[in-house]
Amino acid sequence: MIQPTGVDAPEPAPAGQHDERRQFTRLLRMSFGRLMDAAVGSREIAAEYFVIWSAALLLTPPLFYAVMRVSAYPWLRRRSLEALQQFALADRIFFVVWSILAMLLIVSMLWDALFPDRTDQQVLGVLPVKSRTVAAARLTAALIAGIVFAVAIAVPTGVLYGLTGAADPVIGTIPTVMAAHLMATMTGGMFVFCALLVVRGLLVTTAGAAIAGKMAVVVQFVAVLLLFESFMFLPGVVGGVVQQILSGNATWTWAPPLWFIGVYTYVAGPKPEVLAHFVPWAIAAPFIAVALAAVVYVIPARMNARRAIESRESNRRSVMLPRLLSALALLLLRRPQERAVFRFTVTSVLRNSRPLLAVATALGLGLALAGTRILAAQVRDMPLPLDRPYDYLVSIPLVLTFALVLGVRRAFATPTDLGANWPFRLTASASMPGCRSATAMSMLVLGVMPITLLTMLVTSA
Repeated sequence: MIQPTGVDAPEPAPAGQHDERRQFTRLLRMSFGRLMDAAVGSREIAAEYFVIWSAALLLTPPLFYAVMRVSAYPWLRRRSLEALQQFALADRIFFVVWSILAMLLIVSMLWDALFPDRTDQQVLGVLPVKSRTVAAARLTAALIAGIVFAVAIAVPTGVLYGLTGAADPVIGTIPTVMAAHLMATMTGGMFVFCALLVVRGLLVTTAGAAIAGKMAVVVQFVAVLLLFESFMFLPGVVGGVVQQILSGNATWTWAPPLWFIGVYTYVAGPKPEVLAHFVPWAIAAPFIAVALAAVVYVIPARMNARRAIESRESNRRSVMLPRLLSALALLLLRRPQERAVFRFTVTSVLRNSRPLLAVATALGLGLALAGTRILAAQVRDMPLPLDRPYDYLVSIPLVLTFALVLGVRRAFATPTDLGANWPFRLTASASMPGCRSATAMSMLVLGVMPITLLTMLVTSA
């Protein structure tokens, strides 16, 4: 076959570029598997089921919220246009804030696999694969996963709310409300997602992979706590924010969620002047965050890969935890076998991110439920003394203990290293009574004693 020549002939790409593109494609598919494995903690669960059920769970609250507004907007339109504008602005703040918190939770679930870890580098380090290709594939997979979740949350809610929230041309028509809802919620969610990708990369580069991995527990705890607390405290906060926006007060406009509210109002209406100059910021923020994430992931990829391979995690671990657990085991258990299982169990939970994530999630739920008791007491102008046994105060330690025990129970069912369980397989028939005693004591130490001791310290004063 005669090849074209001259100026218009395409220049063949070097063979190295073709190889790197094929490697990137294969690593991208592998990165999706790593992300799902980090999210569900098991390879037995299909990725599509996790995506479907996670998106459905995060979609249910805003979808139910939009359904409740079906009858509210026609009634407000007959009442007054000012009340309709305030109501619509408050609803839009809720949708934007929920999308941001949902993406925060998604990041916390995928945190361990957002960056190539030591295992990835050990497997791929012996292959002719560049570190930048591995990091770029992992970053691309994370961005695609974030976009999929953002679309799954924003589109159904935007369609339903567009049909109900376009009650008057002042607050938008059906097409403009739908478009504004998609733009505001997706840009807000992806901005937070990409910003946390930047934080993840900076932590790995500056503080090391071990500290960056431990931040997953903090991020997931904060995400779960904010998601549940948003239903209780957000309505009270939103009312004051709406009044300030409509009056032209710029006190709260520094908050990033209000940047994307500016996009919502600019497209659909009404258009408060105090939010108008934040529209370019909101549109540019996700793209700037993506560019920063690419810089943080790709440029130091070779250095991070070398540090991950050369790092030795065991040298940096504190010896205080084993000593404390040994003292507790001698105090609480009689048999050496029970003490060994107790130390192994508690250490496995406290030094591995997956069990700690289960505990943090349950504890965040418990704190949210305890917050409802305190909020209800404040609404009814009831006191909060510590020297008298009021029922709404006595129940708080019980709720926290119940939530923490559930989290510890879930942590016990989360595998940390299946290859290290050979001592239990060898002594399975003879060690069952000792394992039961040690497991029960571990449950008491991890799930009951922390809240009990904290309650004693608070109330002893």
